[in-house]
Amino acid sequence: MPTDTVGSRIRYWRIRRGGMSQTVLAGLAGLSQPYISQVESGHRSIDRRSTLIAIAAALQVTVADLLDQPGDPTDPALLGAADAVPAIWAALLEISDGDRRVTTMPSEQVTVGLRDSNQRRLAADYPAMARGLPALLGEAAGHGGPILAEAAYQAATCLRHLGHRHLAVDAARIAQAAADDVDHHAWAGAARFAYVQALPVEAAGWHPGSRLGPWATCNSRRRTHEYGRFLVSCIWLRRCEQRATATLPTPTGTWSRPNGRPPR
Repeated sequence: MPTDTVGSRIRYWRIRRGGMSQTVLAGLAGLSQPYISQVESGHRSIDRRSTLIAIAAALQVTVADLLDQPGDPTDPALLGAADAVPAIWAALLEISDGDRRVTTMPSEQVTVGLRDSNQRRLAADYPAMARGLPALLGEAAGHGGPILAEAAYQAATCLRHLGHRHLAVDAARIAQAAADDVDHHAWAGAARFAYVQALPVEAAGWHPGSRLGPWATCNSRRRTHEYGRFLVSCIWLRRCEQRATATLPTPTGTWSRPNGRPPR
């Protein structure tokens, strides 16, 4: 699918959002369906930044994704996050180089921090999430395994939404390596998914009309295994999201699940 114009990139991201229709996108962005159609076909340009911001929010991407540009500091999704990105990059470099800090937190405390960070991800509060990631990555690196895999996965997701796709790719690779070290298929699949999402549009290998993306046209055993891990990770992440948002009634109110385990 060509992605050399804003309209074509809007269409690309709309299709990636589960085949979202132009009518649904228009409704979410407060626009009309004919307007979206004309923009996607290149017959009309977007002359207001507020319109571009509304479309990006409806598609759950950044303005930079639609403009195919590096992170734009005036994008609402990026405000307050610029100062945190270099610290995240430095933490990723330390992990990639094998420099593991001596952890000062027990695994339980790091898990609580990851749960709080995931709450910010679910709320799409990426600036706040970014500010907490450098310390989390440093602590998670000391524990390794699924803790590091989750921290790096969250970093990949956050960096992608902030427009730093090259760093998101690095974070996804770290997440997959950490998961592979302990043979954790769920986080390995999640990391692979984050890696594909972080790739540039031209390299993502997405086929319109297919929910399987790059796996749809490949019959190799390796790709089949990767797709299986991807499905497992989807189930795992869904359970993590349910755990993060679930509350249990008590006589004095509600409380979140205290442990880091998914509900059985």
